[in-house]
Amino acid sequence: MTDPEAGPALLAAMTALRAWPLQRDRMPVERGDLIAAAWYLGERNVSALAAAADVTRQTVYEDLRARDINPRQDRHGSAATPRYAPLTHGQLAGLAAHMSVVLAPAMLSATPEPLALAAWKAHQIITSIAHLLDPDLPGTNGRTSAEERAGWLDAIADYGADAGRAAHQQWADEASREDLAAFTNEALLVAYGADAIIGTATLNVGLPADGGPSIQVTLSTATDNNATTPEGWSTWSSNAPLPLAPVDGFRHLRIRFLLGQLAQLLTEALHPELLGLDEQ
Repeated sequence: MTDPEAGPALLAAMTALRAWPLQRDRMPVERGDLIAAAWYLGERNVSALAAAADVTRQTVYEDLRARDINPRQDRHGSAATPRYAPLTHGQLAGLAAHMSVVLAPAMLSATPEPLALAAWKAHQIITSIAHLLDPDLPGTNGRTSAEERAGWLDAIADYGADAGRAAHQQWADEASREDLAAFTNEALLVAYGADAIIGTATLNVGLPADGGPSIQVTLSTATDNNATTPEGWSTWSSNAPLPLAPVDGFRHLRIRFLLGQLAQLLTEALHPELLGLDEQ
């Protein structure tokens, strides 16, 4: 069993290796599902389906019949989308296994690139959803099944937040301060008139030291271009005895995102009349 304290590269490699048998076993099922989807969407030429899947015509016939499709009788029926089917544990576990095999090589680094990290977090989200869909999800380490589910749901939210941080890091690495400010400022203008807008926010921040004082941090947005901050750039200040780190591109994107999330939450909570909307 891999040490849970091992580095991300080893954990990724072992996760991919353990996923390989499941991926291998699910390949025929996934192939059949894809053939059926193409059939439903209008491709009724069995030879074309066989060529695309690199299998024999007989295999295509067998895959279609296994999914209640008669390729001889239904050939001229109208194209239709597959019937709704809820997600299953097997589907998501298979998808997670495939993702781990594809993504693991990019994680074989002490410091994975931001986009690789974002993709890996998406894999962890899919893996967590697969656990939640497991009808036999047990409690572990003394936790009940309900507590176990709460843990997986909390993990999904955390992985999503981590993916967002990685995306913002990549964006900050690629774009200039001026381009970042212009983009986020335009997004703010689009939201104006429909959503609540947080122009300035003052936070009371408790420090972790025992008995440490709390400080105030004020988040705001530059309204004019100047030598240090383009218009629309995030700013922060505090009454702490030591200065805050400067707002770089990554911190600017995180501040705009977090304030936007808070504004969205408040918009949903405010009375419609306060937003200028007719009460329905």
